[in-house]
Amino acid sequence: MKNKIENKEKEFNALIVRRNEDKKFTYKIEKKCFSSLIKKELLIKVFYSSINYKDGMSCLGNPSITRKYPHTPGVDAVGIIEDSLNPDFKSGDKVLIIGFPLGMNISGGFGEYVYAPSEWVQKINFDLSFEEIMAYGTAGYTSALAIEKIVTKYGEINNKSFLVSGVSGGCGIITAGILNKLGAKVTGISRKISLLDDFKNKLSLDNLLETNQFILERKQNLSQSKWDGGFDFVGGKTLDAILKSVKINGDITAAGIAESSKIETNLLPFILRGVTLHGINTEENLKIKSKSLWNKLSNEWKPTNFTNLYKVIELEDLPFYIDLFLQSKIIGRIVVKHNPKK
Repeated sequence: MKNKIENKEKEFNALIVRRNEDKKFTYKIEKKCFSSLIKKELLIKVFYSSINYKDGMSCLGNPSITRKYPHTPGVDAVGIIEDSLNPDFKSGDKVLIIGFPLGMNISGGFGEYVYAPSEWVQKINFDLSFEEIMAYGTAGYTSALAIEKIVTKYGEINNKSFLVSGVSGGCGIITAGILNKLGAKVTGISRKISLLDDFKNKLSLDNLLETNQFILERKQNLSQSKWDGGFDFVGGKTLDAILKSVKINGDITAAGIAESSKIETNLLPFILRGVTLHGINTEENLKIKSKSLWNKLSNEWKPTNFTNLYKVIELEDLPFYIDLFLQSKIIGRIVVKHNPKK
């Protein structure tokens, strides 16, 4: 008897990115056939997804993210196993996917169904709703990895001061929220000062600095050391300026390249101040630290103002919010809801 996966021929709703004859890319919600999906071990009914940096790049046709079109992005997904060819998973299991290549060159979470290999899929064994899991998503999990790197060294970060770049974005805003919950003082760095007036209070930021001004004031090889450490999610000149600004033996984590994947800096922060720069690789840490970090995000690290850090939208509204995301007009996380009845 054929497995149910092989018999799936019905259609479902999905965001589909298309490349037209002029090599321009468009995207809208359409019907998608199961037969168009690349079959893997697990078929998952997706209840929520979220917008991430790689999703925006896929919608723009960035070949380093997605090579074949038409395509459905969505690197994050949470839902229920519908069919399984792996005995470790059964129909009805609640699962999530973050941090793996879902939505890059395989149809992703912006569709109501996805196929995925079992090694990408994690059972949900912690106390968060589907909505909350996607409010964190890859961005929030990356934030948790970065914070754990610093907490492991200091043990206690209450009253310590930190810079957080890209504080209006997903990683930055979740990082600020967790740091506040742990009693740290947070100075945010952003190019979206005009959009952040309300969020400065919601995030309880100690201070908010405009990116270009922050960089301009740090042209020298070293700047006045004001902060115990920093969390960088944009790279480039911003990371260089953060390196010049932290105290002796301070720590900085690097986990993003929104500004640039390159950095031009000097050795004085490392030699004269003993600064340490940590790289954060989300995918490599998923199976090692996943359970402990999700438990922390469910409890003692969960931001007090968590619901202020994200907005829930319906799948049908996704193209409008992708437009805003690509125009840098989004603050915080955008959670995409596929099934209103769940």
